[in-house]
Amino acid sequence: MALTNPVTLYWMRALVIGAVLLAVLQPRLDGIGRRSAVVLGARAVLVVGYWLALLRSTSQSNVISSVALSRTTPVFTLLLGWIVLDEELDFRRIVSVGLVIGAIALLETTPSTT
Repeated sequence: MALTNPVTLYWMRALVIGAVLLAVLQPRLDGIGRRSAVVLGARAVLVVGYWLALLRSTSQSNVISSVALSRTTPVFTLLLGWIVLDEELDFRRIVSVGLVIGAIALLETTPSTT
């Protein structure tokens, strides 16, 4: 596998970021319980899966669609927080979601220069 392969570069980037964070933050790992370790592992799998899906989407469609899809993450986070965690939806959050959706609509309707 060549070093210029996007998946390889992604994994190298993730390992470097993880190593730097461990060196700088020096977390105490002895106090982590079994449940916390499982939750942390699940979160890591979801994050890696998300980024690999985004990486795959850029090779299967145009970049604008992939970026627009990735920028909807705050919208889905807000909706899931509201539905699952009973988060409060105030005016500021609703306006923020509207701005994100408007920007995505603007990106998707802008004619391509290629």
